[in-house]
Amino acid sequence: MTKETAIQDESNPKTTQIPKNEEKSFANKEVLPKMKKIEGDEPSHLQLSEKFLKRWSIEGLIGKGGYGEIYLAVDIVKGEEVAIKVEPKKRRGKLAKRMILEQHVMFKMQGKPHVPLMYGSGYTDKINYMIMQILSINVGDMKKSNPNKRLSQCSVGRIIHQSITALRDLHDVGYVHRDVKPANMCFGIYPSSRHTLILLDFGLVRRYKMENGEWREQRARAGFRGTTRYVSIRVHRRCEQAPYDDMVSVMYTAYELLSGELPWKYLEKSEEVLQLKEAMVIF
Repeated sequence: MTKETAIQDESNPKTTQIPKNEEKSFANKEVLPKMKKIEGDEPSHLQLSEKFLKRWSIEGLIGKGGYGEIYLAVDIVKGEEVAIKVEPKKRRGKLAKRMILEQHVMFKMQGKPHVPLMYGSGYTDKINYMIMQILSINVGDMKKSNPNKRLSQCSVGRIIHQSITALRDLHDVGYVHRDVKPANMCFGIYPSSRHTLILLDFGLVRRYKMENGEWREQRARAGFRGTTRYVSIRVHRRCEQAPYDDMVSVMYTAYELLSGELPWKYLEKSEEVLQLKEAMVIF
C-alpha cells in the first residue's frame, strides 16, 4: 500500500520553482552533500539504484540519524536531483509521528523563502517519506571545511540575518523549532538560490500558540528537546520553549561560526554545560 501527496503546483504562485534554465546544471557541484558509505550489515530503508515509487532513482545516502535517513535521488521523468527523507513507519512498536508533524509544518510553510521546497510526501507499508529539493552541505560542515575552521563576519552576518527571518516565518504560523544549529542550515545549489539560507529539520517543532493567536498553556516541566550545545538556559531548566529560545540558539550558532567553537564544546554532561552558560551571563 502506498499513499503519496503531491504538493508542488505549478499554477500556484506561492510555490517556489527552479528556473527552467537552471534545472539541468548546478552552480557548484562541490557544495553538494557528500555520499555516506552504507555498511553491508546496516539495514537501509532504500537501496542504491532502486526506483522508488517507479519515479526516483536512488543514487546514494547523504544523511543518517536516529530518526531516519536522507537519500540523493534523481527524478527519472524530469532528470532533476532531489532529496528523499525517510523514517520507519513504526518505532519501538508505536506509530512514528515525527515526520508526520514535519510534513504538516513544511506544508504550511511552502512559499516561504527559507524552507525546503517539497515535491511530495506520503507513506508505504514500512516508511514515511518526504521528497524535497536538494540542498548544499550544511553550514556546520562549511565551517569545518574552511582552513581556519570559522567563517567571516560578513558571512556569519548574512547567515544570522536569514536565520532570524526563517524563524520569524515559523513563529508566525505558531511553532517553535527547538533544534536551531548550524547542521540544520543549508543553502540552495542553483545560481538563483545559492545565497538563500534554508532552515531544515522540523521534526522537533512544537506549537506554542493557537491559530487565534493565544499562547498554549505552559507545562510546569517540559521535556528536554534540542541539542545540548545550542539550547538556552531555560531549556536546560526544563522550561516550556518559546520563540526566545530559538533566538538564543541563533546566538550560540553565531558565536560558534565566528570563533570556531563554543566554550563548552568538550563538556560531556548537560549540567556542566548549563553551569558554563550561566557563568557567561552573570555580570
